[in-house]
Parts: sequence; C-alpha cells; structure tokens
Amino acid sequence: MKILLRYLFVSLLKAFAFCMLACLTLFFIFDLFNSLDEFIQNRHLILPYYEALLPGMVLMILPVAVLFATLYTLLDLNRTSQIVAMQACGIGLPTIFAPFLILGLAGTVTLYFLTLGPGGNARARQNALMAEMRAKPGSEGISSAQVYRNHDAHRTWYLQTLSLRDNVATGIDVCEQDASGKDTREIFARQGEWNGRSWTFSDALVETFDAQGNVATRQIYDHLPLPDWSDTPQAMVRVLLRPEEMGLRELRQTLREPELAPQRVSQYQTQVDYLFVYPWAAVVLILFALPQGVQYGRRHVGAGVFNAIFLLIAFYFIWNFFLALGRGGRLSGWAAVTIPMLGFTLVALFRLLPMIGFHLRPSWWLHPSRLPWTSK
Repeated sequence: MKILLRYLFVSLLKAFAFCMLACLTLFFIFDLFNSLDEFIQNRHLILPYYEALLPGMVLMILPVAVLFATLYTLLDLNRTSQIVAMQACGIGLPTIFAPFLILGLAGTVTLYFLTLGPGGNARARQNALMAEMRAKPGSEGISSAQVYRNHDAHRTWYLQTLSLRDNVATGIDVCEQDASGKDTREIFARQGEWNGRSWTFSDALVETFDAQGNVATRQIYDHLPLPDWSDTPQAMVRVLLRPEEMGLRELRQTLREPELAPQRVSQYQTQVDYLFVYPWAAVVLILFALPQGVQYGRRHVGAGVFNAIFLLIAFYFIWNFFLALGRGGRLSGWAAVTIPMLGFTLVALFRLLPMIGFHLRPSWWLHPSRLPWTSK
C-alpha cells in the first residue's frame, strides 16, 4: 500500500509541476513581450517587478494546475488499465483518491498563505512598479489629480500632486463644510508637508464664509500649521486602489475608516470574504476532476479534457458573476462568495459519492408515497 500511494503521489506531483511550470512560463513570456520597452529602460526593476507578479500569478494558476494534473493522472491510469488492476487487487477508490485530496488541501493551504500574505496586494505592487517604469524621470511615486473626502470631518481635498516618498503635496485646495453641507472655510496653498502627525501649508490663502455663502474673511499665511488635521497621505492614495489590489490588513484598515463612502463598503467587504473562501477552489476543482478522470476511459480522453475545460469556464464565470453581485451591493459579501463555492461543492459531491459507495437516496418526505396528495 505504501508503494502504491508513493507511486500515485509521484505521478500526480510530476503532472502538477509540469502544469504549473507550463502556465507560469506562458504568463512570463506574454508579460515580458508586453512590457519589453519598459524593462529595457529600467533593468534594475525587472527582478522586483516579477517578485511582485509571481504571487498573483500563482493565485490564478494553482487551482487550474491542480484540476488538469488530477485529470491527466487519472486519465493516464485509466488509459493503461491501472485503476482496474488496483480495484481487482481490492484497493478501493477512496484509497486511490487520497493523494489527490491531499494535494487539494495542500493547494488550499498555499492559497491561504498567498491571499493572506504576499499575494493579497501583489497587484498593487506590480502596478506601482509598472507606473514607476513608465513615469518621467523625477516623477516616480507621485500621484496627480488626487481627490480625497474625509466624511467624518466634512473636508474635501483637491491636490495637484502628492508624493508618498517626501510626504509633500502641491496645488492644494481644501474645502470644509458643516453638517448641513454648507461651505464654512476654503484653503488654497502652494504646498503642504505631512510630518507624520499633522499638516503644515506654505503660501496659503484662507477664506471663511458666512451663513449666506459669501466670503466673510480672507487671510494669507506664509506657514499655516494645522495640528488637528490627521488625514494621512497613505489614506489619500489608498482610495485610488481597487479592493482587489489590497491585502487583508489594508482592507480592514479601509473598512474601519469613518470617511469611507457607504456605497463602497460592499466592495471592500466582499474582497475580504473572497480572500477567505477562494482558496477552497483547489479542493472543489479536484472533487470535480476525480469522477471525470475515472469515468472516461481510453476512447473518451478527449471528452474528459473538454468537459474539464467547460467546467473551468463555468466555475470562474459563475464565481465572478456572484462577486460582481457582492461588490455591487446586491448580495452580502459572505453570500456572494459562499453560494457559488458551496453550490459547486454539492454538485461535485453528488457526482463523486456514488462512486465510492455512498448512494444518495431521497429523503422519506420526498418519496412519492409520502406526499399528501398521493393516493394510497
């Protein structure tokens, strides 16, 4: 038995390694040719860029590689009648399926490590490095045309440029309002500097407004300290990131911010739930691949591969459809990620359990003789 399980593990891991390597190579080649001009001019950023790109690529590829590795291994065993020989020796399908399920669980653990760790904000780091490579010399790490709203303080920022490297903003226009939405004060400044605790504006013009909206006072300051303003540059730039570009810690920080617009809460909450549920895709796809690989024999290998491709397309289409419903606020984030994953799991188990000896029978209350309108 140990020799058999080791043989199955080795066969499966070889197929899995080949699928992962092939998919990663294709992604790397495609991305390399797409960004070749930027890499020629910024050779020192090639390694950091692909270090940021790799976790996100593994997140996309690993469930697909698990599916096709499982299907290839089982179809190959079926093609050479090895599964029939194992069953003739008294080895049941649960034992044969054990290495595949272990691989699926290992893939889920790996996906959890990536989604909750380096892979969560990999896309943001990748986009930031690409923007740095495409930026003009001297403008790296500078955001332009920045708009930020602090709902708790009723304050709206308009910034011409914002540099996270120096924590300096230029072309500043800040409008403060009261609880009813009327403008109370507006500040124009040539430059502002964040010292880690508060802002200090330079060459500032401050206008206050009366109850009718007319300018009541106007003053000019060479230096205007604002010790009560705690709007950090990092929070201002974070609003530019899409939820899928954030890691778990950044998402939770954003959800705790009082100035977060209510219509955007569902987007961030759905992404948080996505990070916790998506890793189970590796196990679910294996549960689908197991009956596919056993049922299709020598004459139906092509049909098995075609069905696997169709299944993969259907899985990601339905998954992204429900994600869109969750991000749009039509469903709660937890329901948007749980319904498709649980639905595919139940369908996979419905196909798999009869093969390993668990026959699903209708419940007594579903039997025709139990229905109240059925004649005795």
